[in-house]
Formats: sequence, C-alpha cells, structure tokens
Amino acid sequence: MRENNIETNTLSSKCNFCHELASAFAPISSLTDTYNLIFDFLKKVVAYDSSTIFIKFTDKLQAVACRGFDPEEEKAVLSLSFGLDNLPLLDTLRKGGPVVVNDITRFDYLQDKERVGKIRSWMGIPFFVNNDLVALLTVDKSEPDFYSEEDAIWAKSFAAFSAINIQRAHHYQELQNKLLEQESITRISSLLIKAKSLQETLQVIFEEISEMLQGCSGTIFLLDERSENMKIVASMGISEKEIKKINEKGVSITSGTFGIVYETRDILEVANVGEDPRVDKSFGVVPQSLTNLPLIADDQFLGVITLDTIPKSDDQRKLLKTFANLASISIKQSLLLDKDKKLMSDLNTMVEIIKNTTSLYDTEKVLERVTREIQENYHALYTSIFLIDQENKELIYKWGSGFGWENLKDSLKIKLGTKGITAWVAENNQPLIVNDVRKDLRYLEISETSKVRSEMAIPIKIKGEMVGVLDVESEDLNAFNSDHLLVFQLLSDHLGVVIENSKLYEEVKQIAIRDGLTNLYNHRFFYELLEEELKRFYRYNGHLSLFMIDINDFKKYNDTYGHLEGDKILKKVAEILFTNCRSIDVISRYGGDEFAILLPHTRTNDALMIANRLWSKAMEEKISLSVGIVSMSKELVLQKEELLQSADNAMYQAKGAGGGVQIQQNHQVTEA
Repeated sequence: MRENNIETNTLSSKCNFCHELASAFAPISSLTDTYNLIFDFLKKVVAYDSSTIFIKFTDKLQAVACRGFDPEEEKAVLSLSFGLDNLPLLDTLRKGGPVVVNDITRFDYLQDKERVGKIRSWMGIPFFVNNDLVALLTVDKSEPDFYSEEDAIWAKSFAAFSAINIQRAHHYQELQNKLLEQESITRISSLLIKAKSLQETLQVIFEEISEMLQGCSGTIFLLDERSENMKIVASMGISEKEIKKINEKGVSITSGTFGIVYETRDILEVANVGEDPRVDKSFGVVPQSLTNLPLIADDQFLGVITLDTIPKSDDQRKLLKTFANLASISIKQSLLLDKDKKLMSDLNTMVEIIKNTTSLYDTEKVLERVTREIQENYHALYTSIFLIDQENKELIYKWGSGFGWENLKDSLKIKLGTKGITAWVAENNQPLIVNDVRKDLRYLEISETSKVRSEMAIPIKIKGEMVGVLDVESEDLNAFNSDHLLVFQLLSDHLGVVIENSKLYEEVKQIAIRDGLTNLYNHRFFYELLEEELKRFYRYNGHLSLFMIDINDFKKYNDTYGHLEGDKILKKVAEILFTNCRSIDVISRYGGDEFAILLPHTRTNDALMIANRLWSKAMEEKISLSVGIVSMSKELVLQKEELLQSADNAMYQAKGAGGGVQIQQNHQVTEA
C-alpha cells in the first residue's frame, strides 16, 4: 500500500482539489479536451499505468479514449465495446461506485488479454449523472494490492465531477453537430437550387456525396414512368460500357434491392453484398457493400441513388437521408423546370427564410421571422404557428402574421380533436390542403367576415414526433398545390430543427452557467451579472445590496458525516435561498460552502429583512448561517472589489460572533 497522491485527511486539500478540478473543467467544451483533462487530473487522484474511458451509447459501452498504451495497444483498446446486458464488469454498475480488483489473475474476464502479464491491480470507476450511467473509467497498475478503499472514495468523488463534464461536452458536441448539419443542409439546398439543368443538379449531387463519404462511387437511377424501368442518368466509378449495357436492358422497379426501396420508400443498407440474396448481381459490377437512397418528391418515386458504401454513423445516415430528400426535390424541379418556374422561385425564397433564421437560437425570434417572411414573400392572408401541449392535449398559438393577435400569444388554445384544420392536422399527424374552406366541414370560421378561402397546414416534427403545426391561409380559391406543400414541408422540417437546437442551446447554456450540485448560478456567471448590475447602478444611482453567506461549522460537519451528507446541506441551503428570495435576485454558489446573493433595487432595511428571513429559515432546518450585508446608494458608492470585500468582511464578522447577520455601513461593520 502507498499514500494517495493528494494530501489526505484535510478538508481544505479536498476542497482545493475540487475547486481546481472545477476551474479546469469550466472553459473546456470539446470531448477530446475533456477526456485529456480527466486523464491528467486522474493522476492526482490515483496512480495508474494505463487508463481507458468507455462511453455509454444506448445499449453498450464503447472505448473512446485511453492513456498509457503503445500505438498498437491503443488501437486494440479503442476497438473494445461491451453490451450492457452481458457486461463482464456488471459488479461495477451494481455497486454504484468503484470496484477494486487487487489480483487481476483471479479476474476471469481479462485472462486472455495480451497485457494481463503486466497488470495486477485494477479499478473500475462508473460515471453517473442523476443515477444514469454515462461512462466507465478503468485504471490499472502492475503492482498487486495497489488500490485501497481510500482510492475508491477519491475516485468516486472524481467521477462525480467528471461525469457532469463529460455530459456537458456531449451536449455541446451534439449541438455543434446539429449546427453543422443545418449549415450543410442550407449550403446543399442553395447549391441544388442554383442548378439550372438536370446535369448540373446531378453534378452537385455527386460532388456533395463525394465530400460526405470521402470519394465513394455511386450511381443515380431515374424512373421512366412509361416503362416502369429505371435507367442510369449519372455515375461515378462505372464505365460508359457498363452504363450502356445496364440502360439497354433497363432495371425493373421491382428488381432486387430497388424493389425493396420502392415498396418501403426508405433507405436500404447491405453490409455484405456477396452474401445477400436480395442483391441483383447480374449487372457485373458488384461492390462489397451498398446503400440505396430513395429519391422521392411530393410522394412521387423518382428513382434511386446507389452508393458502394454504408453510413458510418447515425448522424451520417440522417444527413444522407436529408440530402436524398433535397436531391429528390432538385431533380424533380430540373425535370419540370420549363413548366414549374414559380416553384423554383418559391424554393429560393424558402431557402432564404431558412438561411435568415439558421443562426437564431431564440425560438420566438425564429417563429416571428418565419411568419413575417411568409407573409411578405407568399402574399398569405394569415400565417400562424401553433405548438402542441401534450400534457393538456391542446394547440397553443405562439406567433402569427396578419391577425394582429400579438396579445393572444400563449393564451389562444385549441383542443385536439375539436373542429379546425390545424386541430385535424395535429390529431392526424399529416399535412392538409383545403382549397375551398367553405366546402370543408373541418374548417373553423373565426369570423363571419373572414376573407379566408384556402388553407394549408403542415405538421412540425422533431425526430418524427409531432410538436406543432404551421398554418397558412389565403383569400384566393385553390391557392395551394402539392408544390407548395413540398416547399413548406422544408420550412416545417427546418422549424423542427430550430426548435430542437434552441432547446439544446439552452441546455448547454444552463450547464455553462449553473453549479452542478446546487443548480444555482456559478461563480463565473455571478461575476458577469454583477458587472451588469453595477453598470446599471452607477448609471441610475439607485440601490443595490449584496449578501455573502457562509455555512457555520460546515467543515466539522463534513469531517464528521462525510461529503455526501455535506452535499445535502449545500443543496438544502440552496433551496432555502432560492425559495425565500425574489425572482429579480441573483443567487449563486460562490465557492465551497459560500453563497452570494445580489439584490437589485434593494435598500438596507429591505436587505436586512430578507437576510433575517433566510437566517431564520435555515435555523428551522438546524443550519446556522453567517450573513454579511453591504448596501449601496447614492450616498455610498463602492467599486466592485470594495463591494465584495465589504460583504466578505461583514460575513466574517458574523462568523466570528458565532453566526447571524452583520451589516457593513460606511465601511464599519454593525451587528443586525
């Protein structure tokens, strides 16, 4: 046995380490940097020869990063994955904390590993967030009986910090992927729309596929509706001779994998072409694997894109499907360009609307911008967006143009299952065009003087789940057709992505500004808000108060009952502060067992009343607080450092008096 790397048995050293760890994680957002930081700080917690991080993906743990291996070993380690239903390390998960194996030779699972001769001691450290497993960290040493229970305790504390930051990095990465995906879709849409002929469209398709899949070969088949056969119209990697041979024969729409795609209208992947009987091998050119992407526009089957590879990830698969949808639209437009110039103009307009809202993360700003742009560009009489409240089974009006209903936002509600075109679309989860509302019993006439004659409503979905309805109304009969539906479906898909991105952005933002334990604002964000409030105070010469709060005897309590019980105290104090302060007050965990509260527009007497209430509520829970107060007015103006120091001094005066509330006035501390 040997001593832990960190000085033991002192709360200050543990707090310092936790503060150092939290500070180090704060600016980190990428997964790679997060993994590297975990490995670096892990050395300060437990010694190891090598270490590996496994991340949970749905039903398995996959190795994503490792340290201490040579290149060949690293390659092998990063290929490891374990199914959660038969994970050899289930003891680690059942225990809910680190598992130590001090003689690896008795651990059957690793007996056949090449490195087992070097490994004697091993520890598995699970990372949990809200009782959900997010990752597993393993460490090992060549010495037997190396890891102790103290190591396990430190590892568990370290895991709590690391788990939250891995999850934060994953959220950030997911948001970045969503943004990159949206940028790709917007760029591809723009390129496809700019194509002036079928050949230009096909060239764009192949260039984008080559970029996405790093130079794979592919072929585009288009359907000849008169013969129900498909022919090659463009290809990468197939000779002109082979193309001629295939086109002379023609490919039946019901043949092999094409028939499956035609029937299912969905992507088809074949990992091993040679062993799959569904693949028609009579063409002579047989790749090792293939992907068939259906080209479908306005429910019309146009053809198939065939690629000689399969997607490497769910994100790539989703992007390919989205790309195929966009390609389908463009191909159809190219085929119908001469008689469908208005549709092309509409698509250009819609892409501009999407581009103009892609960079917005505020959902309400996006909805306002979209409805206004539709109103201006499509001469709609009314445009509205409703979002679904699943709990109450109703549509809630969020934004619109043409009504003058700004004051009805969030208050106008339509029950699902009742009369109305939007209610029908929400209930049936499918778009609807009504080109003469006076003849449709589903139409809900809001006013007898209404000028509405046509209506189109389209579901807004996120990952296939209905979240709202986009509704457009016109004063013209037969104002909408299938082409309009096609164009507006793009917009509704974009709205779904924007709504989801807004949620992800808000989640990532909250992770960045909140303390992971108490969910109060963290130290860094408190300083940002303090700067803003001070600028406002200096400008208007109002009133501003600041509390510095410390939990009395917290160190002693922690030493006696342990960190988990100490965390409960911190959470309880945070709850007391949050419950008993006003909505305008800024409450933060300042550090360790200290809290700071900024109270705008608050005079000394009001601040004292609030502080005494907080102190009393804490005492009801048998928690003793020391509260330092400093209040500023036009008679007493302090700079930021003076303000913080004054509140700190008052808090320490209160602490020295055994707890309670102390006020600092005119740089003199007085007992409240």
